[in-house]
Amino acid sequence: MNLYDFYQQKLEYGLEAIAYDKELAKHIQEILIWHKLLAPPADGMFDPISASALREFQELMKCNEEGFLGPDTAKKLIETHPRDLKELRQREFKPGNDLAGRIIKYMLKKGYHVDRRTGEYNIIYVEGMNTDGTLNSDQSNQFNDLRLVIEIVGGIPKIIDSWEATTEPGYFYTRNPISPYARKNGAARIKFGQYKAWKIGTHGQADTHEALIQDANITVHRDWNKDMIRTGDKLDTGLFGINQHHGFDYFRNDISNASAGCLVGRTRKGHREFMKLIKQDSRYQSNSNYKFLTTIIAGDDLEKQQFSNEEQTFNWNNFVQVLASTDIEVEDLKVAQLAQAILESGRGTSKLFKLHGNPFGMKYRPGMSQIASPIEYDASDETDTYCKFTTLSDAV
Repeated sequence: MNLYDFYQQKLEYGLEAIAYDKELAKHIQEILIWHKLLAPPADGMFDPISASALREFQELMKCNEEGFLGPDTAKKLIETHPRDLKELRQREFKPGNDLAGRIIKYMLKKGYHVDRRTGEYNIIYVEGMNTDGTLNSDQSNQFNDLRLVIEIVGGIPKIIDSWEATTEPGYFYTRNPISPYARKNGAARIKFGQYKAWKIGTHGQADTHEALIQDANITVHRDWNKDMIRTGDKLDTGLFGINQHHGFDYFRNDISNASAGCLVGRTRKGHREFMKLIKQDSRYQSNSNYKFLTTIIAGDDLEKQQFSNEEQTFNWNNFVQVLASTDIEVEDLKVAQLAQAILESGRGTSKLFKLHGNPFGMKYRPGMSQIASPIEYDASDETDTYCKFTTLSDAV
């Protein structure tokens, strides 16, 4: 039966009874997925993961039916809108502005699923990002991407560990695709997004090792023209053996034959750490056949999203124009001001300038409230209270 019929009959089911009724189980799963409490798909298999998501819903909605499904829980599952539950969850969910927080906020804005319970791990790859969280030029044929595992602890996203990786095939398999299908259509380059598609297994023949093995469809770009970029490439969805394995300790600047399109951690040691960690996920502990969710993000898009979330971003050329046109008491000081701004803001590239209109690295002091407001900012050498300017004229 569906959940509406269940509620109308005022029934009470234990977890085993829910699992026995595939239609009911699937309906509940669909609602829990709608509320972002459960990762898709809704398959009607009411396992411990689905049961845990239902318990979380009951706790959030204060259902007095712990350990079973009754009329109160059924009614609230039917009537509760995601925005109402979202408000309840956000009270205890506090992603900050560190790398983990920015990634999770990006995922939420994209509509991706985020596993929020302690002991559940979010596997994420950020293309074109260094291990210190800075962006790089994302050159082809290099291990210049980042593999991370993030856990939500007490409502705060935490990076449990991270490793050098690649999300793309190298020169070798782009120019010499590994299978007849790839030779005809082009090497696979995974499409940015989120896929629940990997199980624990083994990868490779000459150097067999434990890995995450593709077990469900994902979407890739087919690099038919062998230009090492996604632009213009056709999309292809299916099972392609896009595994998550190690890169044989190859040098950072040469993927060599480590990837034909897989998600590859560069070192053996790092990959073993990765596998040991994700096998501690409470869902895998409950079910060794658990299918892992993985998110692949473009680093430059993550950075753009960060700036787009702010009220305003400031432009270097606009600053130079404002400086030139603003009347100050000693005109000759403008040269010194420009030199100071170049030094402090990296010619307009610092976040203090882009987000807060502060090109000079000016710290906030009492008496400056007429032209600036205080902002806590993490500079390279310290965290301090700096000036946030509404306009560039105020900064000058």
